[in-house]
Amino acid sequence: MNSRMEENPQPSYCPVGPESWCKWREVEGTLETFEHPPALDDAAREILKPIYDDLTAYDLLERYLGSNTQNNDESFNSCVWQLAPKHEFAGKKIVDVATYCAVCTFNEGFTAILKVMNIKARAH
Repeated sequence: MNSRMEENPQPSYCPVGPESWCKWREVEGTLETFEHPPALDDAAREILKPIYDDLTAYDLLERYLGSNTQNNDESFNSCVWQLAPKHEFAGKKIVDVATYCAVCTFNEGFTAILKVMNIKARAH
C-alpha cells in the first residue's frame, strides 16, 4: 500500500501509449512531464493500512482457494445452480441429479463423476 507513486512507480503494469488509461504511460514518449497527484495523505494511510493488512492476510485468503467461499453452504448451492440454473425451469428429477453431481464434485472433485460413470482417469 503505497501513498506516493513517485517513490515507487509501477507503470510496467499499465498499458503503453496515448490511449492508455494510465496517465504516466499516456505521457511517456512525449516531451511532457507527469507528476502523480497524492493518492492518500499520511493520516488516511495510517488508518487504512491495518485494514488492508488484515484483508490480505495469507490465512484469510487461503480459505478461498479452489473457488470456495467462506460459507460452505453457499459454495455448495453455487455448484448445484451451475448445473441447474435457477433462471431456467427444471423439474425435481433434474434438480436431484444436479444435487447428486454437486455433492460428488464438491466433496471429491470431478474424479467422483468419472467413478460413477465407470471411466478410469488417465493421462491425456
